Amino acid sequence: MEGKLWKVADALSCNEDILHRWLCTIEAHYHAGNAYHNATHAADVLQATSYFLDSPAVAAHISENHAIAAILAATVHDLDHPGRGNAFLINTRQSLAVLYNDHSVLENHHVALAFQLTLQQSNNVNIFSNLSREEFTSMRHAMVEMVLATDISRHFEYLVKFNKMNVVDVPDDAREGNSMTICNMLVKCADISNPTREWSLCQKWAYRIVEEYFDQVSNRAKIVHIQRFNILLCCQK
Repeated sequence: MEGKLWKVADALSCNEDILHRWLCTIEAHYHAGNAYHNATHAADVLQATSYFLDSPAVAAHISENHAIAAILAATVHDLDHPGRGNAFLINTRQSLAVLYNDHSVLENHHVALAFQLTLQQSNNVNIFSNLSREEFTSMRHAMVEMVLATDISRHFEYLVKFNKMNVVDVPDDAREGNSMTICNMLVKCADISNPTREWSLCQKWAYRIVEEYFDQVSNRAKIVHIQRFNILLCCQK
């Protein structure tokens, strides 16, 4: 629905069948077993992103390229989420944390995997295949920036930049930067927009995130126990 509203296929000059296959591929790489970080959450964030973009007050400051990038970024922003947070991955020395040097671990993984799946020829879901090199580079840069902006540990960094932004009598050379800053904040807000839903939905999402957090704590305790046991074995040797 959001794809048709924003004419994503037209903006990317791609066939709607390819866009549909891409969406199915992305959905398949969200984990249904996660109480919170699953395809339903991605759809929820996508809808919120679309709603924000549709506001005249926002649309006046957003480029078309960034609007499309925001729609795509919202779609992939938690791709292949393991149901564990960055701190957990870092503290338990998981492979993803090692790969991304403890910096925005999950966010880097989400967007990297999204492009890997998209550009893999055997998948036949390359929605960017008809873009020029410059257009693709611009779209990729915007999507990467927006997904990385969802790292909550960098929240105040983005908030300070957003609050310093001037939207009155903006010179042409600053419009692109403003558009990017607004979209970063827009996707961030969409990602944590559950409390703005009607109470019944808000409550369901709250229960889901608590369930996932408790599962993470339980898993963390098991890992710590195993690590301590291994240390004891080494000492006995």
